[in-house]
Amino acid sequence: MAADAKDRERVEAVARATEERTARAPPRAKTAPADDPPAPRPRPTARAATRPEAVTLEPGAELETETEAETPSEAVAADAPIFPPQRVTPPKSSTPWVAIAAGVGLLLVAVIVGGYFVMKGQLTDARQAERSAYAGRFAGLWAPEGLSCADSSVRTTADGVQFTMTPAGGAATSETITAVEPGGDLTSQGADGASYVYHLSGDTLTRQSADGKTADMVRCPG
Repeated sequence: MAADAKDRERVEAVARATEERTARAPPRAKTAPADDPPAPRPRPTARAATRPEAVTLEPGAELETETEAETPSEAVAADAPIFPPQRVTPPKSSTPWVAIAAGVGLLLVAVIVGGYFVMKGQLTDARQAERSAYAGRFAGLWAPEGLSCADSSVRTTADGVQFTMTPAGGAATSETITAVEPGGDLTSQGADGASYVYHLSGDTLTRQSADGKTADMVRCPG
């Protein structure tokens, strides 16, 4: 009997302690039915970066603050993107300008080359005319010094290319002019390869061969 009384006292003591703990515990929040969906949480808006206004507290008053918890995903969404999207502009084609520049370059080259050949031809003609004028000084009717012009005259002609001598009653012979010095000598080469130098001094024409032999001719009238 004594053992049963002790067991009952122990059970009653445990029951009282459980009731006291239950009484001291805060009341539990009422949960929403499982069928109702949870209310959507309001999305935080981006806060304007403004300077906080000064707050004056009266004696004995408490400062109430309100904090809002922001998840990392919400904070990132509220901020501006780090790398804003850029509009890709297609490169402009420079083909027309390249074609125009190439055409202008070819035209300039053609003008320069054409002008070069034209000037070269004109210069060649001018030099030939100048040679003919210098060689013409040696043309005329000549006779060997000491002989009569009526008996042994030689008519010479020169056009800057050929120096032709035609004896009276004989066949004409021509020599190729290789050089003409303005106001100086005329150098020619015969068909046999022999070279001759003609020097004009007044009315005397001196012919000198390669071996050093000279012969003078005097200008005849007519």
